Amino acid sequence: MPITAFDHYTLRCADLDATWAFYRDALGLRVEPREVASGLRAAIVYMQGAWLAHIFQATPEQDAVFGRMQPRDAEMEQWRTGRVHHIALWATGLSELKARLAQHGVVARERAQGDYYRVVVNDPDGVELEINFPIAESR
Repeated sequence: MPITAFDHYTLRCADLDATWAFYRDALGLRVEPREVASGLRAAIVYMQGAWLAHIFQATPEQDAVFGRMQPRDAEMEQWRTGRVHHIALWATGLSELKARLAQHGVVARERAQGDYYRVVVNDPDGVELEINFPIAESR
């Protein structure tokens, strides 16, 4: 059975409101609250009507467990998301995204990479999002 599609990723957020605002305001995605059985505050981030991310407010108990997994050196500390390095997405509307990021004070790293143009940002929890555009949009 081959894997045929991406479904979503889940983020345990240090500050759900900040993460919610980042995806809604800086990236322009639809974010809606989600009821979960455990009673956690949670939301779904949508991309073209489909789930992109499930975000929820971390509990003190979860923070304690993840706290035991904290990196032991400064170099590893920069990757606050454990084994996740980055999530890559394709998009259109490069100029619109750049304007949104600037409006919300989000620092982006940009570069042309072969036949596409890459914009890299970090969400409030340190998750690196690589957003790729057709190279023609950078001209």
